[in-house]
Amino acid sequence: MYSNPNESLEIFRSKQGKKMHRYSQIPEDDRGLNPKKAVEYNHRPFYIISAVALVAILTFIGVSTIGPNTSANNDVVLDFADSTDAGTEALAASITLYREGYSVLPHFDSLADTYYLQYQFLAPYSAIVEPYAPMKLSVAGIESNPNYVYDWTVCSSNQLCEAGYISGSESTSVTVSCSPFDVLALTVTEANSKGVPLRSATVNVVCMYVRRDIGSLTESDLSETMDAMYTLWSTQETDGQALYGDNYHSASYFLEAHHFNAATQSSDHIHEGLGFVTQHIKLSNMFELSMQSINPKVTLPYWEYTKDFEAGNTIFDSIMFTEKTFGSLKEPKSNTVGFSYKNDLIYDGAIQDGRWKLAKTDINVKFNDIPNGYNLMRAPWNMNPSPYISRFTTTESVMPACADYMSLFISANSEMVDFLDLIQRGSHAPIHASIGNTFGCDILDELTSTGSGTVSDNKQMKLCRNWSFYMKDLYRTNYLKPVTGCSTEDFDLYSNELSCAFECNDDQADTFIDALKDKFSKNEYLSSESDENYAVMKDFICTGNGYKIVVGAHQESASAADPSFWPIHPTQERLLHLFLIASNAQQWKWPSNAKVDYVCGTAECYDAETDSYDYFDSCCYGHYENDQLLDYVNGDDKKYIGATNKDTLAASNPLLDTYSVPYVYDSFQFDHCDNSSEFDGGLDGYIEYLYDMTYNGR
Repeated sequence: MYSNPNESLEIFRSKQGKKMHRYSQIPEDDRGLNPKKAVEYNHRPFYIISAVALVAILTFIGVSTIGPNTSANNDVVLDFADSTDAGTEALAASITLYREGYSVLPHFDSLADTYYLQYQFLAPYSAIVEPYAPMKLSVAGIESNPNYVYDWTVCSSNQLCEAGYISGSESTSVTVSCSPFDVLALTVTEANSKGVPLRSATVNVVCMYVRRDIGSLTESDLSETMDAMYTLWSTQETDGQALYGDNYHSASYFLEAHHFNAATQSSDHIHEGLGFVTQHIKLSNMFELSMQSINPKVTLPYWEYTKDFEAGNTIFDSIMFTEKTFGSLKEPKSNTVGFSYKNDLIYDGAIQDGRWKLAKTDINVKFNDIPNGYNLMRAPWNMNPSPYISRFTTTESVMPACADYMSLFISANSEMVDFLDLIQRGSHAPIHASIGNTFGCDILDELTSTGSGTVSDNKQMKLCRNWSFYMKDLYRTNYLKPVTGCSTEDFDLYSNELSCAFECNDDQADTFIDALKDKFSKNEYLSSESDENYAVMKDFICTGNGYKIVVGAHQESASAADPSFWPIHPTQERLLHLFLIASNAQQWKWPSNAKVDYVCGTAECYDAETDSYDYFDSCCYGHYENDQLLDYVNGDDKKYIGATNKDTLAASNPLLDTYSVPYVYDSFQFDHCDNSSEFDGGLDGYIEYLYDMTYNGR
């Protein structure tokens, strides 16, 4: 399908120093965007990907000159640029735009001069125009002249204009068809109550998407966002591309992308390493672009789950899990024990209502090297027999708190490598574990004091919550694999029978107990560290009921099957943007030797081809600077596609002129975190301190 999967993009400079992009080496059928000739762009570099719109996401084409009068570098010439009229300049300084239903972005409001957490490329502009969204005019100080009238237009390069006005309490909005990084002209004319024009000003505005917290979306925007997202589940790949174009991809496409890159036996190529945040930016941006092929005014929202935590809410109270959003959650009979064989059904974990009610996970018809007992697109170490996307959430599930954000920034200490490692941990991982969670902790009863006495009673729940991670490690090190050949057709909704178990590798039986000791001993799960206890644990896993402890989608490689997965990773990218602005982390080097420096958690890994465990290039692939995604389209883990981590990070750095992702985040304010630390102002106070230390040295 790909003529050369490694040749994902080419960015180079001409003799004139302008950025250029070439499509000539990308087959027309495989281009990430509509086929075009090589084109020069004088405003901003855009990353072009090869291969079936795969990693197109760093790219939106098109920034034009605006208006008939332009400067040598094609920037718009403001009408008042040479004027000495202080009134006109004052008007220009007081006007901006905002999306209907929301406040003026802090990047442009009346306090913008004191708002230091800014995207550098926004500096020349007075506002953002959000594509296809209703925009309104804001005039600072308008309340002092309530009878004045303001007529305004937003004009594109070919002089197509949209017009609006403010007259007293009445105002209109305009909707502009534009592409990210298009520069437009906003012209405002002020007239008195008699209609006499007093002053006029023209300013530059830029077209850009804005990602917002899902909890802040208006009712209509939330509905449209959910509708666009659901279309990815309800419309197959080929049908969707026929309807919506090449940028459309189905939910199955994205599940395959995530699962294939996370579930190979050698290692996880998008988690547990320095590539975590950049690899997920690639996936999120493809997903968002697919949503926008359906409805071009929506964006992929982020979920600021710390607001839920700080408000004292449980996950069950969150806007994320309602009939209008991603479906309600069902509580187990006992939140302390969680979903159990004694009290609950595996079927209870299915999505309860809404658009995704009883949504099923996909059958694995593509990746033969990633086995699952029931042939589902589900992790090899998760023997969940339910055909439905599962969530085994309890009210005791813990969401990340403001303190976790604070810990992230303090622990990273302005060091980029540390930040890339830490961001996948306390500020992120617990939310997946809380939603997916575990079914069947009571299976361990047979090993506690009521049974063999092997497991300490006070460690049963902790062992259970971490069980799937231990089974994953045993699979990765070739100690076990799933018995295959079972079918979800055998699944009885009203029983908890599992027909497929784990099968242990006899060739490694001699070292199995040592492997268990390495994982269990530091947590003191067992009543004693005797070989007899470990032998009992080995039998429980290999021939006993260990396979019956199963997890929900969020807790494994197929987490992308659950639609609630998708607003989580923009939350991490927002933290990345904040860190880059506040710490100015520019002078650093991505580690290149996993034997010496931390690159990923599995620097040594099992290689099936050589049947050996060692330092292989594949062990940390996905977490080095120039790594891409594994070729999930063709299921080939020896080939790679899309943008590199290096280019993705550069495209998402708010301080660099390489910034080319088609969106910004609405703000970097955390008012709900005011009481999260000893710093005045909580998290916001610490970020201000970090910024001050970075730029002022104090």
